[in-house]
Amino acid sequence: MGKQGYQILTSEPNEKGILVFPSEVLGLEMHLFADGRLRFFNPESGEYLRTPQESEQERLLERQRAEQERQRAERLAARLRELGIDPD
Repeated sequence: MGKQGYQILTSEPNEKGILVFPSEVLGLEMHLFADGRLRFFNPESGEYLRTPQESEQERLLERQRAEQERQRAERLAARLRELGIDPD
């Protein structure tokens, strides 16, 4: 909302045919794709903001990687104990 209230955003199609709605207030662009998806784009970083689904998927992958690393550390500690070395 600007000083005078809400303002109408005008779209400008980019080279890929995506409608681009710049927002000075947010410092982002809203990209409207032909299939109806609306994504927020950060022109400074050149990246799209993650959707909730993408964030959840990344969180699950990170949890899986952490669990794999924990299991690897446990195997290494067990092997060191077998060799008579205290891993702690």
